Amino acid sequence: MEKLKERLEEEGKRKGTQTILVFPEELQILNESNNFPRDIVLEEDLPSDRFLDSYMERVDKETENLIEVENPNKLLHEPVAILKKKKNEFLYIESKWFDVVKIDGLSMEYDIVFSRYFALFGLRVPKKAKDRLKSFFSESLHGDETSYRLMFNDQDGVWDVNFSFERLDGFHDEITVGEAIGMIYRFLLQLHLSLKK
Repeated sequence: MEKLKERLEEEGKRKGTQTILVFPEELQILNESNNFPRDIVLEEDLPSDRFLDSYMERVDKETENLIEVENPNKLLHEPVAILKKKKNEFLYIESKWFDVVKIDGLSMEYDIVFSRYFALFGLRVPKKAKDRLKSFFSESLHGDETSYRLMFNDQDGVWDVNFSFERLDGFHDEITVGEAIGMIYRFLLQLHLSLKK
């Protein structure tokens, strides 16, 4: 994944540091591809500042009108339960890191019909990967077929994905929005690792 290497090199330059914290899955990808960033030491961790440069909006679910552009420094530290409190809204996020996992943007919401937290995004993976995608989602979400929906969008050439991220291991209402985004990002890294096998 060349995009991962590029992002990590950019991050090293931006921070002016030799050591970059990376998610375990990112380190695994780099080890398997033997394509490490130059002049950077990678340290496995859960980088809490990874999505601080994100663009974030609160949007009305019914009208899809913008409510407010959010400050990531503030919102990333809020409990994810804020989505449940503001159930008539969804959160839309863009990040340069999303290129690594082949999505353009991420929407997060609490669905009052299903009483679950959901992530929605377009996934740039070929249509022919259908069976492997379904298998990964089913296994990763503990066989709960109601926890996800995958539909290929022929017009855009992406998979429209909607899945209950509360089914991910380690999820609870007290995690922060930033931790939830990190969980979704790691889930997508795991997906791409499984598709390479």
